[in-house]
Amino acid sequence: MVEPMKLVKVTYLFLVMVLVGCSSTSEEVATEFMGYIKNGQHLEMQESLSADSYQMMSMFYGSISNKVLKPYYRTGSIVAFNISKMAETSKFSRFKIMVTTKEGQRFTDTLDLVDQDGEWKVSKF
Repeated sequence: MVEPMKLVKVTYLFLVMVLVGCSSTSEEVATEFMGYIKNGQHLEMQESLSADSYQMMSMFYGSISNKVLKPYYRTGSIVAFNISKMAETSKFSRFKIMVTTKEGQRFTDTLDLVDQDGEWKVSKF
């Protein structure tokens, strides 16, 4: 028979490993979001927004589409992007984004993420 305290400790360690393994870093979320922009995956972009950003986007534009994006973020425009972290706290992360378009133009922008209930979400792009 397994001792109750030993079972509690093993269960606790298992849960910690599962939860840590499932959480994405801010850099992973930023890279994934930029991939969505590059590939024109507007619905996935919306799902990546923080609650406040989603509410603002919905109120002013209805949804994300090429019409509301910066020209260099529109579907088919980006051929490459580079992300570098500028700053991070436990609740906020800012990235410098460098985008290269199919015309060879380069643009620099920022991407902000916030921790929302333990998940990194996009607050500004």
